[in-house]
Amino acid sequence: MISVLAVLLSTGNAEAACEHYVRKASKLSGKKLVQTFKLLQKCDKSVAEDNFIEFLKRAKDPDTLVALSATAIVGEVSKPVWKMPNKIPDYNQRKEIVQRIGAKCKEDKKFVSFVQGAYYTLGDNDYTYWGDAYLTCESAELDTWLIETVENPPEKTFDDKYNTLMGAFVKKNNEKALPHLEKAAIKAAKNGPYNDILTQLESSVEPSSIGGSITPENQQALANALMNIAKEVKDPLKSREVADKLAGSGSEAQAAELLKTIFPNRYKNGKFTYGVAAIETADCDGTKTAVIHYSEVTDPGKRWFIVNEVEKTLRANKAKLKKCKSIDSTWPISITPEPVASAKDISKWVEEISAQYKKNEYGKVSKKKEKKINLD
Repeated sequence: MISVLAVLLSTGNAEAACEHYVRKASKLSGKKLVQTFKLLQKCDKSVAEDNFIEFLKRAKDPDTLVALSATAIVGEVSKPVWKMPNKIPDYNQRKEIVQRIGAKCKEDKKFVSFVQGAYYTLGDNDYTYWGDAYLTCESAELDTWLIETVENPPEKTFDDKYNTLMGAFVKKNNEKALPHLEKAAIKAAKNGPYNDILTQLESSVEPSSIGGSITPENQQALANALMNIAKEVKDPLKSREVADKLAGSGSEAQAAELLKTIFPNRYKNGKFTYGVAAIETADCDGTKTAVIHYSEVTDPGKRWFIVNEVEKTLRANKAKLKKCKSIDSTWPISITPEPVASAKDISKWVEEISAQYKKNEYGKVSKKKEKKINLD
């Protein structure tokens, strides 16, 4: 029977026999460094894994860094390679190396498994370095895995790794990512990263050039996806977030369609009610004076923003401070941030505006209720 001591001695001798490759690496660079690491892997994988970083320190150029990393991945000594980008201070070089490693997916399936494994193995910070590998990894297997992973978001409101994965998925697929992100958002509505997914929806249709505009086709595709999410989720708060995205992307009509879902108890007699005000300001014999011209506005729910429809009417109201020196002749417009439940809410809102002007050293602030405005 072979004793435990004999086994330990044998193992120790084997490791010692491989150590000379590590010592040799301190004097090598380029291809010879990579070849020596390959020999070390064949001699003892555990020793190669423990000393990968030492070899990495000798790799002074991107070609050697990529070749050394690729040798480790193919030789199934990939664990320290996942940590490799964190050791490279130059951002551009780090990005280049990660993308070049990803590009090797078409050479060997081990690279596909490697970039997938990063998602499950690494912590948030280390994983963020590997997002660019998905952009260059050409693999049907990886594409399928990306879709499945994106469409099944984690059950927490924020997940850094999932966000990195989504970002790479969107960069790789652009507007083609929309249907998959739509499914993800619906699943995430209850307790997942819902807001981050909505943000990535917008990113997927952003113009490719700086200063460019979203195409009409992409704007409509985004609006359709967001509306589908709102119809499936049927939650006032979640629908509000969708409507904000719609309005921000220029799809105001679709945003307005969600008003009844967002404010179901404020839609009365076929209309929503808002408070609007135009503030007339002037210096009257050395006293800063303000008059709040306010009105009640009703709208059938056709508009997300009503300011364009009411500002001309508000500013046409009869001035009360004609004999004073005007402070702001434009009469700033203010609108309740959302439909109100009753006229009492408008009165309370006007009082808040009045208090704000008094706080800003207006010695006299008065209120003037103007004629009701009915939009159709």
